[in-house]
Amino acid sequence: MIPFEFPSISEKQWKQQIQFELKGLNYNDVFAFEYSGIQAKSFYTNSETNSLEISSNKKFKKIDDIITNFAKKGYWEQSKIVDFKVLKTQIKSDTAIVIDTSLYQNAGANIVQQLAYALCIADEYLKIHHSFKFILSITDNYFFELAKIYALHQLWGKFKNYNNLQNSDFQVEIISSHRNKNGVSDEVKLAIEQNCIQFSKKVVGTFSCTTIANQITEKAFALYELIKNSGGFIKQLELGTIQRKIKESAEKDMYNPKVLKNVRKTSIEPVYEIKYFQKHKMHSCLIDEIQSVFLQDQASGFVPFRRGFSSTMYVLNPWKNQKCIDECLVIEGAIENITDILIDGIRCLEQAENIIFKIKISKNTIDNIAKLRAFRVLWACILEQNNYKNVPAMIHAKILGKSIFEQTQITLNAIFGGVQYLETAPEIHEYLLKNTFIRKFIDPWGGNFYIEKRTTDIINKVWNKISIFAHSN
Repeated sequence: MIPFEFPSISEKQWKQQIQFELKGLNYNDVFAFEYSGIQAKSFYTNSETNSLEISSNKKFKKIDDIITNFAKKGYWEQSKIVDFKVLKTQIKSDTAIVIDTSLYQNAGANIVQQLAYALCIADEYLKIHHSFKFILSITDNYFFELAKIYALHQLWGKFKNYNNLQNSDFQVEIISSHRNKNGVSDEVKLAIEQNCIQFSKKVVGTFSCTTIANQITEKAFALYELIKNSGGFIKQLELGTIQRKIKESAEKDMYNPKVLKNVRKTSIEPVYEIKYFQKHKMHSCLIDEIQSVFLQDQASGFVPFRRGFSSTMYVLNPWKNQKCIDECLVIEGAIENITDILIDGIRCLEQAENIIFKIKISKNTIDNIAKLRAFRVLWACILEQNNYKNVPAMIHAKILGKSIFEQTQITLNAIFGGVQYLETAPEIHEYLLKNTFIRKFIDPWGGNFYIEKRTTDIINKVWNKISIFAHSN
């Protein structure tokens, strides 16, 4: 165990510290944003984990969702009554109705709408069946999409209790969205979504995701109740209310839904283009062009932080140009050898005012997040124990990978771990900076059960080795 803990600070004190270190920049300009009607924060210190319904492991035979088919085509195959009768003949104990929310998501529905509509559609089927498989389409808005997956599990529990369902099952399948198609950037986008899917089963306890999920759950369930009490989803489709609400959401989020003439008002067309790229005039770089990419002016949320057991600190990035880098002492090593890197840092404490730890990361693993978080705490402990107060250290992550896809996933985990400087493909950096909210979150995996345990285990293991080195030297 390390010999001390950092002093505890309140959320107000942490925000004041961040504001102080922004050196005059407005806190809200840097961090504040709203998405799907949810006001996000730059950091989260705690969260209430609500009860979750666990997805069923049963192997179900799939039955198509005739309501979404109606929403897509604008007409029933025969008629509403006949289509429901045909559906009823297909239902057995080992079947589940597949409710695909991707149609609504691709058309511009926000997260709250997507989940509320999923419940509303399930509600329409309750008279004939209680088992469902929900298909969620996710975009590259990483933490909100993780929160969406988490929220659906919470919502199903509320839905069961609300409708007094005794024997019911649900499953969740996650697929990529058709939104934001942009040529070369597709590989970056897909890598972000796949990383999101990979982490979706490990999100429990994460302060940011669970807090956002709780807000989504509350809003989505309220919308479900409103639609249910207004005659139900099918009626609202027939009246054109669902389409109008989706269009309003799409316009607010700058999506541009396709509008086909001479179709019934129940038609909802997927979206394949987004105005965002036109607005920012995004361009593609050569895939094999690897360059060092500095974070501009300040590190706004590419997580340059130190996190102790009970406190967190946001540290402004002071390295803004090559001259500053040249004046620093650079210590290199692979992330697998963080003990050796830290020991090299101890040896250099008396001869350097600034130190750069250039860490090579070549494998996409969730443990890299924990290792980088642990590295920061360990370096803070080393400075504290040796009475060095002014030897800041910057983590320079050199991203290694065989493809843009692999490099993107490794880059994500490096950012989540708290690097201040990235050496990666330029199109990865540009895409993350302009098309995701990742840079808006500080220590986004704080509170996560798995990450926090792994961080603590690594801290204790490495500190013991450092203590042995210090004793022998």
